[in-house]
Amino acid sequence: MEKMCLAMVWLTKKLRHYFMNYQIDVVSKIDPMRYLYRTPSLIGKLGRWLLLLSEFDIQYIPKKVIKGRAVAYFLAQNPVDDSEVIDFSFPNEDIRLIDIGKWKMYFDGAANKSGAGIGVILVSPEGEWMPLSKRLDFWATNNMSEYESCIFGLESLISIGIKHAEIFGDSSLVIKQVRKEWEIKEEKLKPYLQYTEVLKTHFDVAEFKYIPREENQIADALAGLTSVWDDLGRLFVKPLVMVRSKVPCFQGARILDITQDEKPWFHDILRFMQDKHYPVDATTKNRNLIQKLAQQFFLLHGKLYKRHHDLHLLCIDEEKAKQLMEEAHSGVCGPHMNGKELSRKIM
Repeated sequence: MEKMCLAMVWLTKKLRHYFMNYQIDVVSKIDPMRYLYRTPSLIGKLGRWLLLLSEFDIQYIPKKVIKGRAVAYFLAQNPVDDSEVIDFSFPNEDIRLIDIGKWKMYFDGAANKSGAGIGVILVSPEGEWMPLSKRLDFWATNNMSEYESCIFGLESLISIGIKHAEIFGDSSLVIKQVRKEWEIKEEKLKPYLQYTEVLKTHFDVAEFKYIPREENQIADALAGLTSVWDDLGRLFVKPLVMVRSKVPCFQGARILDITQDEKPWFHDILRFMQDKHYPVDATTKNRNLIQKLAQQFFLLHGKLYKRHHDLHLLCIDEEKAKQLMEEAHSGVCGPHMNGKELSRKIM
């Protein structure tokens, strides 16, 4: 590295001296190193200097121009007073969460002879759903369970620092009373309403909206589940998994284990050609059909073949057919051809 630096310094001085003595008209316009590396063909001393520089791995990169006038203008417009004390402390130390977008909350409660339960769905602005549910191990009416679910959802939103939320419920009584459109008459519901008013003060905006029960089915299902689940404390419940199926479960089912008792599709034809025997439950129509199909096949060394105009086709079962298809499609020798040609190769 030291040798390279010394060589660069020496060659730079030589180049500048050469330009000053022989090419004074371009010395102010062309950088010597740039001229040396950008010129297509060099002769004389310049060619020899470039040959000496080829010993080193040198790449010419032009220097970017920084206009000093722009820096001067900036410093003039933004003077700095050395006596001014700069405060590096963060001005809003109490800020913990920046809320972007609205959160949505769906709540519902259920009370029956088995018990009471509540269900809450929290929906983030990005569309993520967080289901929550709780069983009430005390006596509660249906209206009390609705208030319990609403308060449970509000507490969950407050715990994660949400300031702007939309609350949806299918209980017109709770929604109307919280919005102060209906007067509360039941004494046992007044503490719930008072506590709800306290929780509302933690939000910048809390909009309570009524929706029909058909649009609140998931929260209703969670509430009904916990209301009848009495052994909840003794079980470990994993997160809820919800999937979608477009066809019945029996469609497209695959049998993984093929037993020896299963018969191939050509079993009846093979048995007829070997022993002239028909299936036990075969009708006259089925026998005639087997006789007609047998004319298209022949036996060779105990194997059944189907007649074809240019080649004979070996009859194989489903397991053997899958094996042949996998061998034809997979591996480094897998063909890249159209469907008609591929079927001929497999046959």
